[in-house]
Amino acid sequence: MRRILVLTKNILVEQTFQQQLQHLNYEVFCTNCCEETIEHELTFFNYFDAIVLSETLSQNDCLRLLGSLSSLEKPIYRRSQSMCNKREAEIWQERGIIRWLGLKDSLEDIREKIDTVDQSFAEVTAELLDDQVKKIRFTKNEQRFLKILYQHAHEGLDRDQICRLLWQKEPDASTKSQLSFVCKRVKQKFSDAGMNEEIITTYWGKGYQINEQILPYLEQTLFETAQ
Repeated sequence: MRRILVLTKNILVEQTFQQQLQHLNYEVFCTNCCEETIEHELTFFNYFDAIVLSETLSQNDCLRLLGSLSSLEKPIYRRSQSMCNKREAEIWQERGIIRWLGLKDSLEDIREKIDTVDQSFAEVTAELLDDQVKKIRFTKNEQRFLKILYQHAHEGLDRDQICRLLWQKEPDASTKSQLSFVCKRVKQKFSDAGMNEEIITTYWGKGYQINEQILPYLEQTLFETAQ
């Protein structure tokens, strides 16, 4: 289920729109916030896959918010009673508005507008991430760690097993500490490259498991460059 954040001046007037999005199987959260909040709470905004600027916001409100939202690299929609012309739409697109939603849009209209943007945005984002991930430089231990998790993706491994495979000896306090450091560094490098998915899941007291959804992605990026 994808998550959509609606920024508004009046949460109550968004109830119908919220229900429409929920009908389309979106998780929706409406809030009244300012640009200062965005700058200090980026982790919260990164939780959402898309953002809608409500018709209750003035153009100046939108301009101020877009200045802070631009760093999130997420599709941003503007909801409005009157639709702008082609030239105006191009100007707003340069500022960060990727698509306009009308107040009178039917459920089908909303679905198709969001779905079209989802597909095109995902393709562009995937291309950018491919380039960014290919530029990551892993140490030999980090590469071996990822390959071990990749080879056991469907079951996961406990820390002792990984230590034996990684260092070819029985685990001790030193190797376990090194393993934690390697895992932390790998996660950080992917995060710095813009990949927000949970690459590696840590099960405390059990071990690590790689996210199966990114296996094809790793095959096409990481292991191409690691060979």
